[in-house]
Amino acid sequence: MIIGFDLDDVVVNSETFIRNYILKKEGYDIGLNREEYLIKIPGHDNKYADDLVKEAYSHIEEAGPVKNALQTIKKIYELTNQKIIFITARHITGWIPGKVTLKKKTIDWLEEYISGSNKFQWDVVFSNGHPKSTVLPKEMKYFVEDVAYFANDLSKKLETVFLIDKAWNKYAMIESNVIRVKNIDIVYLFLKKTLKYQ
Repeated sequence: MIIGFDLDDVVVNSETFIRNYILKKEGYDIGLNREEYLIKIPGHDNKYADDLVKEAYSHIEEAGPVKNALQTIKKIYELTNQKIIFITARHITGWIPGKVTLKKKTIDWLEEYISGSNKFQWDVVFSNGHPKSTVLPKEMKYFVEDVAYFANDLSKKLETVFLIDKAWNKYAMIESNVIRVKNIDIVYLFLKKTLKYQ
């Protein structure tokens, strides 16, 4: 049984990092728990906000992990005895010309945080902006995601997709094999119970 995890806002605390980055650059607080996934900045068009988010990603190595995420993923690794697969829609080269690639920054971040007492076997796959469902390993059964649209797409190929409760998913319709969860701890308990009866 192989389980996969999205990175941003599942493992990497991108929401807080991007909020702080925009606050510092623009003096505008986009807040946490936004009901819209896309960021909007008053007085600017969507492209400006999108470019600012892309600029923030050129510093994503400064973001910390989501609280307890890596510790719980290590417990899932020990439970399943299978390499953990991270799948991200991040673009391999990033979006800022002349900068260190986003692929390298992502791998460096994972190597830094998946070390010491949090060490486990892992791999990372970049869908490079394409749907994550196009790059799934054949053996994967489960995935943890934070965006309903992506969760629904993944649900067509997987047994179960866990959707982390985020404000931007609040009103989203989800497929029958997508389960809303508060955090990764709930995923661990689900898998523990499932494996017990296999």
